[in-house]
Amino acid sequence: MDKSIGPDAAALLRKIAEDHELMTAAHLAIENKLIDLRDSGIMIGVHANGLVVRGKDGSASEVIRMGTRMGIVMALKAIADHIEAPQEWVRTTPNG
Repeated sequence: MDKSIGPDAAALLRKIAEDHELMTAAHLAIENKLIDLRDSGIMIGVHANGLVVRGKDGSASEVIRMGTRMGIVMALKAIADHIEAPQEWVRTTPNG
């Protein structure tokens, strides 16, 4: 871990985790990417665990579309981007 990251960073992350707008930005960035991966037929077969998204028809899926680490990185970047330039986030599709 980078030694310059300290208690102030931890407190900031906790504050971000309680911010509805920032969590929505992160949530929809991940959800939209998962839908794009699903609709493109892309899956990640290497991970034992990860993120999945329901089928277009709403059916359950066991296909891992994104690894957990990739999801966390994507969420953090979406939060940083939203802090720098707030934008209106929308779902890729109405039913996700």
